[in-house]
Amino acid sequence: MAADPYTTLGVKKDATSDDIQKAYRRLAKKLPQFVANYERLIDQLGPTHRRVVLISPMPFEAPAPPLSDLSLRNSELQQYVQAIKELASKRGLAFIALFSGRRRNSAVGEHFTNDGIHLKAQGHWNYDLIVARELGAKADASAVRVDSGSGTLSRSEWERVRQTVIEKNRLWFAYSRPMNWAFLGGDRVDQPSSRDHVNPKIRWFPEEMQRFGPLIEEQEKQIAKLAGAKPFSRQERSQ
Repeated sequence: MAADPYTTLGVKKDATSDDIQKAYRRLAKKLPQFVANYERLIDQLGPTHRRVVLISPMPFEAPAPPLSDLSLRNSELQQYVQAIKELASKRGLAFIALFSGRRRNSAVGEHFTNDGIHLKAQGHWNYDLIVARELGAKADASAVRVDSGSGTLSRSEWERVRQTVIEKNRLWFAYSRPMNWAFLGGDRVDQPSSRDHVNPKIRWFPEEMQRFGPLIEEQEKQIAKLAGAKPFSRQERSQ
């Protein structure tokens, strides 16, 4: 079925001609800029010699009222999905389509998000399996059950990997998005509390942030050991 042009433009069906023209110009400007920025990101990743895989966004879902129904924007989102797919083809990169990806045994009408955007445990499991299989993993989902509330996996060896990944992600989040950024590199680097009370030339936070590196690397090693893979070194992660 063809996409509803009003939905694609994000306007109501009784929108004026002027509103439609403005919406079209706004959409026409955003997509090329998105592609240009994506191209620059791929260029930055090129020298790392890593395997680059482009993954589409998943579709919005219609949440329960009173939340806004962002699924009405899926027609517009699909244009971005197509742009990513074409970019992957142009660059000779792998592309994984999550926009249309649902497990074969998922129930019709099953919701994978809490609010139309953020995935529930079952949603994570669904899309994780799609990515894993597209990357060549032979994951037998029928042998594993997922707790719909906590996300806990029924197979203990898989759950150990999941918990280790969660811990590594927690450390990486704290390192990459520090809560005390203003003291680390913002407008509070000269505050007395940001410096050693004996030698003001010594700053606390930059040294503290470097302690995350070994902790993250140790988690990488644990994940690799549990999963039977080669871990990334700290140098490889920073490239």
